[in-house]
Amino acid sequence: MRFSPPEEAISIYNDGFNEDLLGRKAVGQSLSDLLERIEDPLVVVLDGRWGAGKTHFLQRWVGAHRLQFGGRAETVYFDAFAHDFLEDPLIALVGAIAERMPRQQKTKVERVKRLALKVWRPAARIGLSAATFGATEVFGDLGDAVAEAVGSEASKAVDEFWKKEEDRRSAMAEFQNAIASLMAADQANDNEPRPLVIVIDELDRCRPDYALQILEIIKHFFSVQRLHFVLGVNLKALENSVKARYGADLNATLYLQKFISVTFGLPEVLGVNGESTAPLTFAEHMGPKMGIPSRWLSTVSGHVKVVSKTNEVSIRDVSRVLSRISLMPKKYLEGNILSGWAEVAVTLLVSKEVRPDLYGKFVASTVTDEELAEYFGATPEKLTQRVDGSYSDKYEHDVFWRYLTWQFITRDGKMKSDENLEGLTRTLSTHGHVYNPRELPKNIQRDWLDLFRTA
Repeated sequence: MRFSPPEEAISIYNDGFNEDLLGRKAVGQSLSDLLERIEDPLVVVLDGRWGAGKTHFLQRWVGAHRLQFGGRAETVYFDAFAHDFLEDPLIALVGAIAERMPRQQKTKVERVKRLALKVWRPAARIGLSAATFGATEVFGDLGDAVAEAVGSEASKAVDEFWKKEEDRRSAMAEFQNAIASLMAADQANDNEPRPLVIVIDELDRCRPDYALQILEIIKHFFSVQRLHFVLGVNLKALENSVKARYGADLNATLYLQKFISVTFGLPEVLGVNGESTAPLTFAEHMGPKMGIPSRWLSTVSGHVKVVSKTNEVSIRDVSRVLSRISLMPKKYLEGNILSGWAEVAVTLLVSKEVRPDLYGKFVASTVTDEELAEYFGATPEKLTQRVDGSYSDKYEHDVFWRYLTWQFITRDGKMKSDENLEGLTRTLSTHGHVYNPRELPKNIQRDWLDLFRTA
């Protein structure tokens, strides 16, 4: 048994959407088509909550763009979070671009490097920190140039260059021309300029000031024809970064519109008729690979299928639930557990990830009927089996059964007579009577789930 779902090894730039488990190849194709035909510089945002699979998609797309979709653009993948210990992202971005340029572009690349240092404010931005980390290690191929700049300029008033507006504009224009030269017409390709697409991932995980510096650098330094950016972010989190920097009263959505051209998201509903979701497909695919017993995997899948209709359930949420199941004592994991008990355990595991506001109430059996209805999407139509003597096509048994189970628990078994109670009791007891139902979630939490916990 594995603790975590096995991570798929990805060779960035060399792998595409070979195994399209989550149905994202079509989205990648559409993104490629857009960026190949638009000449004006675009900043395209892949928006999604944490754990939605943005990084996996982007790392696949940078290779698929040319390998599978026939795109001409050179692609650059830049992990912003991996670089946010630096003060200024410009040099790191230029370094990432330089690494992807072919050898015949060496002269042009060196010019871009020199101009990056010219418009960069080394002493004010990096000071002694580069010397502390070792400029060569921090900036790779740019290390020698950076170290030289820091060493020779640290004692000078390097910001003097920025005092004159016309000099700054001139330097920025020169830098943009140098970037544009990297995409100049290629004689081998009908004299058509080759686009450049820079993918910046994990932007929303960065320090607020660093994330916003990247946006400002993109807007002011990289506004060049056929140069596009694709940003992997959680826009809500990025809006919080804006407010952290400029104040809670600022309209963060309006502020970000100055930098963003287009947004898109990854498909959550899968299948021709929308019969599955990305988290559900992930669970059913990864559960067997982790060695999760089939009866537990079936319980998780059934629960996720219901609650994902009314709650945001991410791939990462499901991954954490499966990991926590693997930590359960063997006698509960592999033993002959009642289905009702397994459902209670899964409710606790899933609600802890997707509805932490209700999790404690589930454990304490204090969740209200209204909260149960909200969590399970238990509308009157879904709970009503018959209308005017006929079976209702709006009735959903999976919703009804879970809602009734938790009603039974929170009411300590004191329910009005119902034809379904006998069947419900059999899922919670082997002898026809459930003792102290309200204590069941606490006992399962203590005995099954609390021995080992994930961080």
